Amino acid sequence: MLNLLSAWALLPTLTPISEESFEWLIVLLLILIVLMLLLVLLAGAFLCLGVLGGALLMIGGVRERVVAKLKKVLSHFPRTKAFLKKLLGRPAAPPAVSRPAAKASLNLSKSNAAQSDAPGMTRDLSQGLYFNYQQVFDITSYKYVHIMNNGIHSVGIINFICSNFDTSEHCFIFPYIMYPKTQFALRRRKNVFFGNLINMPLKTLNKIIIHGLFDQRLVNFFYVKREYLAKTYWFIWGGDLYNSPKDEKNTFVKNNVHAIITAFDRQEYEKRFKPGKKCCYATYPHEIHSRMLKRTRKDDYLLVQINNSADTLTLEMLRTLGKFRNEKMIVTTILSYHSDGQKDLLSSICRTGYSIFGEKFQPIFNFMPKRLYARHLANVDIYISNQRRQQGNGSAVIIASLGRKVYLSPANPVYHHYNQQGIKIFNSNDIAHMSFEEFRRYDSEQLLPGVEKLRHRMMDSTKVKQWQQVFKDVC
Repeated sequence: MLNLLSAWALLPTLTPISEESFEWLIVLLLILIVLMLLLVLLAGAFLCLGVLGGALLMIGGVRERVVAKLKKVLSHFPRTKAFLKKLLGRPAAPPAVSRPAAKASLNLSKSNAAQSDAPGMTRDLSQGLYFNYQQVFDITSYKYVHIMNNGIHSVGIINFICSNFDTSEHCFIFPYIMYPKTQFALRRRKNVFFGNLINMPLKTLNKIIIHGLFDQRLVNFFYVKREYLAKTYWFIWGGDLYNSPKDEKNTFVKNNVHAIITAFDRQEYEKRFKPGKKCCYATYPHEIHSRMLKRTRKDDYLLVQINNSADTLTLEMLRTLGKFRNEKMIVTTILSYHSDGQKDLLSSICRTGYSIFGEKFQPIFNFMPKRLYARHLANVDIYISNQRRQQGNGSAVIIASLGRKVYLSPANPVYHHYNQQGIKIFNSNDIAHMSFEEFRRYDSEQLLPGVEKLRHRMMDSTKVKQWQQVFKDVC
């Protein structure tokens, strides 16, 4: 009680608040109230956004499931799907890729995979890779389109043409699956494309050059797009001629190409297809150069190579050479170059070779880098190709250019071509009647003129002149 009285006594001594100060106090209170309201509004806004985001995520999940279900249903009705795409203003999707085609596409470049996701694409009916519109435009801007075969020599061919001719005029298409190593080696080439040819407008091109016409899908394409054949040149590899199916499509396409490119198979082509076809003489560059051919063997054994790939005729030659089994001779053959269906043949060659020659039989099972294969060829003393057609000519030419003895079958057109040119090639049929001394002996002076001619033919400058004539159409 005393305290209250004391406080009451002190009140008159307090200074009264002025009217101006009271107004400022009111303003401060209002500012605090507005700030609190803003904080409440912000908190409410964040809460609303959170709720809305969650709702959208739920709706999005439902939408994705609905779209996936619709796509699954529409996949059974491709015409309806295409109509809806057209109605909505979107390009129709390509046909679904089958599992084998999907696996095959794994071998293709990442850059093309990225480009294939872009809008506006065409696709091959055989379910291969996409070509987008930009790629189509790029390809049709070239004068010469080279359709490449999926072979181990493709990189060397492309590098040769790009090194000796205008790259702005030449492009290269791998229309189907290719070796990953080939793709990696060509990854920096801007004029190399991977994908199918369907819907590719090739009419604007000067020339189409097919490097090896093996693939039936490629034959089917030119059978349908037969107007392109008038500007198409077929570089004959060998098997695409000798093992060509005798059906309507192959016959029509190979009869109606504008010209063939070959060094040895013109007569064989005219036997099988249309006589009098325009023929351009040109060969591929040799990827093995003289500086790589270093002989490393120091023993006195005779190294004999039979053929350049797995072949039933290798068995025949192994038996023919069996009479020399006790001589100082090593026999080798290339078994790394074979098709998937030749496993039994490989086993048969190995059994026959080991049973006749024992440790003197030394087959090659794995692909070798160019330098190692060049060293191997430099060590070969005698090369035998008893195959009945043009095959393995690159190895034969290299060994003959070193002044070594080369036997070819007289059924092989290369045998007659070289002998007519003054390049001495021996007859493989004579081996069965020879002694070991006759088999291994040769006159180096007799071979010398042919060696000089072969070395001239192998020069890149000679190859460039040959291909210039092809591109200028002065065959």
